[in-house]
Amino acid sequence: MAQEYLSAAQGDRYGRFVADPTPEELEKFFFLDAAALKEARDKRRFHNRLGWSIQWGTVRMLGTFLTDSGPADVPQVVVEYVAEQLGIADVSVAKLYGDRPQTPYEHASKIRTMLGYREFSAAEDEVAAFIASRVRKSRDSRRELFDRAVLWLIEHRVLLPGITTLSRLVTGGLFAGRRTPLRRWS
Repeated sequence: MAQEYLSAAQGDRYGRFVADPTPEELEKFFFLDAAALKEARDKRRFHNRLGWSIQWGTVRMLGTFLTDSGPADVPQVVVEYVAEQLGIADVSVAKLYGDRPQTPYEHASKIRTMLGYREFSAAEDEVAAFIASRVRKSRDSRRELFDRAVLWLIEHRVLLPGITTLSRLVTGGLFAGRRTPLRRWS
């Protein structure tokens, strides 16, 4: 398996919330700017306003959309923080988001365009070059390279690929970036 070098924690947190975001993270990723507020308020129902806004912040923080699970996999503190900005008193309406299954996907598509996110396939060569550069300039382990690649993707507004895809790219970059061939020890 390509990701066998990853720790269990790395696998568990890839594209997911593993803890409540800090107040600083809430403000950085889930504070709705004027454009986001306008877009959210254009939704007719409270659950769609809330769901759209949670998707907007989630992709900014995690590099992926929660199109299948929706707000169910989002910490309550996120739901409450976003609901407060939207003036939604009953946060339980978040459970209704995705009752129409295509809605989260339509919202994700709109957010992707609005924020300028790219699919991984459009940036694969760039991230491969980043990994190879890190290999040449540092002594990062595969685990560290993987984490740095995830941060690079998020910072460059590239949607996370499947974990296997990225772990294979890191392993490939490890060998592509070496100046000297690996020695085999017998």
